[in-house]
Amino acid sequence: MRTVEMRASLHGARTIMQVSKPESAQGKPLSYRPDIDGLRAIAIVSVVVFHAFPDAMPGGFIGVDIFFVISGFLISSIIFRQLDQGRFSFTDFYVHRIRRIFPALILVLASCFVLGWFSLLPEEYRQLGKHMAAGAGFIQNLVLWKESGYFDVESDMKPLLHLWSLSVEEQFYLVYPLLVCGLWRARMPLRNSLVLLMLASFALNLWWVAQDPVKTFYLPFTRVWELLAGALCAFGVMRKGVAFSTSSFRLPHLPSIHLRSVLGLALLLCGLVLIDRHRYFPGAWALLPVTGAVLLVSSGPQAWVNRHLLSRPLLVWIGLVSYLLYLWHWPILSFMHILTPTRPGAPLPLAAVALSVLLAWLTYRLLERPVRFGAKSWMVPALLALLLSVTATAGYNDFQRNGLSFRLATHYAEQPLFVGTTDATCTADGGAGLEFCRQSRPGAPTIVVIGDSHAWHLYDGLASYAAQNGDIIGMRAVGACLGFSGVSADTKRHDCAPARDSIASAARQASVRTVVLSARLDIYDRELPGEVFEGALRDMLATLTAAGKKVIFVMDIPILDFHPKYCLDISMPLRPKTTSLPNCAIQQAVFAQHTQHYRETVNALLRQFPQVQAFDAAAPLCDHQQCWAMKDGQLLYRDYDHLSTIGSTLVAQTLWPLIHPIPQPGLRAAATKASPARKRS
Repeated sequence: MRTVEMRASLHGARTIMQVSKPESAQGKPLSYRPDIDGLRAIAIVSVVVFHAFPDAMPGGFIGVDIFFVISGFLISSIIFRQLDQGRFSFTDFYVHRIRRIFPALILVLASCFVLGWFSLLPEEYRQLGKHMAAGAGFIQNLVLWKESGYFDVESDMKPLLHLWSLSVEEQFYLVYPLLVCGLWRARMPLRNSLVLLMLASFALNLWWVAQDPVKTFYLPFTRVWELLAGALCAFGVMRKGVAFSTSSFRLPHLPSIHLRSVLGLALLLCGLVLIDRHRYFPGAWALLPVTGAVLLVSSGPQAWVNRHLLSRPLLVWIGLVSYLLYLWHWPILSFMHILTPTRPGAPLPLAAVALSVLLAWLTYRLLERPVRFGAKSWMVPALLALLLSVTATAGYNDFQRNGLSFRLATHYAEQPLFVGTTDATCTADGGAGLEFCRQSRPGAPTIVVIGDSHAWHLYDGLASYAAQNGDIIGMRAVGACLGFSGVSADTKRHDCAPARDSIASAARQASVRTVVLSARLDIYDRELPGEVFEGALRDMLATLTAAGKKVIFVMDIPILDFHPKYCLDISMPLRPKTTSLPNCAIQQAVFAQHTQHYRETVNALLRQFPQVQAFDAAAPLCDHQQCWAMKDGQLLYRDYDHLSTIGSTLVAQTLWPLIHPIPQPGLRAAATKASPARKRS
């Protein structure tokens, strides 16, 4: 049997078979398939466009699912063929993976570490260090899953977020060869075993996706079916010995490879158009990209789409560098967001994509090819493994040492932000299971704050005043859920209805005199039908007033169009200067325009409930020209739309006299009652 050396990529570059009249185990010839690189090109272009211009291709993230199918196919082709030939070696398999994956990964991790040194604040750099260690250890998907939550850092601010998919594949590569070799040597039915595993993984994916979409998205157990779909394509090839025959994996009513390839492309296009981030994904929706990729791969290089479209030189070249482009593009886009105080316009993402393509090509020519196809000494993979370990250690050291704050030329003090969303006192008093549940001290609360996360960020300020007056204040809320209405602005939110009774019962307790309702109203006004939004508010107000509660309705705070951390005067070589945000504020006219519709809706509704008092939370934060994110050198916000502890205290200073009309010693505040004639919006 003549030597066949087949090197397959993970996400990107070209599949190369270095052959001398290559043959399969049955003597049938094999050849390089440019259409596989073309399919990779479709996948990586989809992902890059989605990340750079998400509105242009809302389903572009399905490119990762296409990569999973290709990876399962290529890796299985290697393993099956070498097992058939009796020459499979775990050492050779993992050495090839190290040569393929490690060089560019080390370069990208090191580049992010250096760039972050000169641009990231300590808490940002600390998170980067954690993600470096997780990415180098191929557990980034698990770390991101554990980090996920309502107040997780925005994805744009995580330069190594994209390594989750690489982690899923590496976890697959660690287990899969052992499983296949064990089944092969035990002479167990390999195809049937893979089918059962694929179906089990797919079923788990369907079961979990509505209960916990984040877990389903990141964990390997609910993703492995996509890789196994590619593996079954490879099985059909190896068993029949005919290049990409599907005799053992035949699809009914598709006798023509040309029709199969056209249908496969159509399914991919449908996925790009129909799937977006609001869908439960992967779930059943992932069948579109996975089935489409399976049809295209199984069609073979002679199918019309594969030969005339996927084998175009430009697509083949993009596929050649696609793994490298995948590694480079997201850190560059992420640092672009981090280093741009306001939302970047179209030219910046275009420049970032162009730079990513250039770096991918240079990395391929100067690093990947020399390492992959250079000297075969054992020292090369050993050195790569050592360098990746050093990179992981550097990241973990950064994480353990809180972001290496000594890098800053001037003293930097972290701004006080909220630290907790739940506490034991609250959960013990009937708030178990709520995302935001806090109580100032044990006992029956006299004041309850309900809503979503905009109820949570008022709590600390109000709790400080409640402690002075003998009140017990409780907060019950769920992110993106409008009070106890059970209505959500997020279609993926599945815990609003279950939390409804818990929040409502807390608000209706006999001990409660005052209920404060606070939510990010612009989201509900924009995402919900008008009658649903108004009906939810009306039902809550009617329930609370009928129960004899004093109700205070909070008109929401301004939403920033920049991150408040850019207001900090930090001297770093690549950090944007505060001169780019000289006032650290948004224009009051912009705020008024943004909130006009929901304020008109709410004001009209409140006229039906004259006993409900309205409080304008924007009043302490705005003057007639601007709404501030920082005052007297202290941040009033923790992110784009949530107050810091200082901001919460400032708003509570004005809100508290409305809760307790009798002026308290030391308080210099005046309540304001919103009306159509006096709008802060």
